[in-house]
Amino acid sequence: MSRLGYEPTAIKRNGREYWYKSPFRKEHDASFHTSYIDGKWIWNDFGDSGGTVIDFVMRHEGCNQREALRFLSDMYPGSLFEYQKREEYIRQRNFSFQQQASKTSINSEIDNQLQYIEDLPLTSGTLLSYLRNDRKINPGLAQKYLRLVRYKNLKNGKTYYGFGMKNRAGGFEVRAASDEYSFKSALITRDISIISGKNATSIFVFEGMTDFLSLLQMMNISIPPCDVIIMHSVNSYKKCLDYIHTQNYQHIHTFLDNDDSGTKFTKRFKNDFECKLISHSSKFAPYKDVNEALKAGEYIRFFSDEVDNSLEYIFA
Repeated sequence: MSRLGYEPTAIKRNGREYWYKSPFRKEHDASFHTSYIDGKWIWNDFGDSGGTVIDFVMRHEGCNQREALRFLSDMYPGSLFEYQKREEYIRQRNFSFQQQASKTSINSEIDNQLQYIEDLPLTSGTLLSYLRNDRKINPGLAQKYLRLVRYKNLKNGKTYYGFGMKNRAGGFEVRAASDEYSFKSALITRDISIISGKNATSIFVFEGMTDFLSLLQMMNISIPPCDVIIMHSVNSYKKCLDYIHTQNYQHIHTFLDNDDSGTKFTKRFKNDFECKLISHSSKFAPYKDVNEALKAGEYIRFFSDEVDNSLEYIFA
């Protein structure tokens, strides 16, 4: 707990019981404690749930059991947890993302089988590690715009975690920290996300949150130079369109995917906004999206001090 940044508010029973303010919610009085009983430490969160140190790490880091064991092994190098890595043990207690998503299915709409529980600051080492290592997005940047979202699968009764971005209507677009098992869904309600930038004369439009963060990463900035819309799904096109029509933007800069869907909606943007529309999809070709370009080591250099006609990007 100390290595994770938590210190006890009280130590009882001659050092056999440590009390903490719960890491999972804001509270005035400590309700979380771990007790040494019958030769092992039991972790409990009053009014919530309890379990082993493995269960605690799975919940705190938003990960499955295999990842929890790896997390503990990295924190405590040696053989302390090696016996729990046996394949038979893993197969018997596998609480991974495979249970909620297949390799080929992505649920990009509201899933009535998923129930929102809460959203918390993005402190999970597993989620931040995935964003840093797999998506090449700086943890500080991710923490500024994303949340750790807990939700329950009503079909199997299990609780999961993912990183998510809050949308305009108060819902969340949530993704799992996995590229192999793609999981993407909207919780509570689907809507666009709107982020204010330094200049409100133009707007950037992205399909997904990781593309938005990737562009900021490429430009080495934490606040976008102009307003931003993240559609989360091309099916949110009309909501995006309606919002832009209520504003007085001089230019609409789109960063849609280089695929059939992205090409189709880029054409729709051009039809609706004509000369105001500037598509940047060709700038990150042949990569499918901005994040793939970032992962490949490409970058966009921002030359203009103003977001206007002179806005220019190049890849080097």
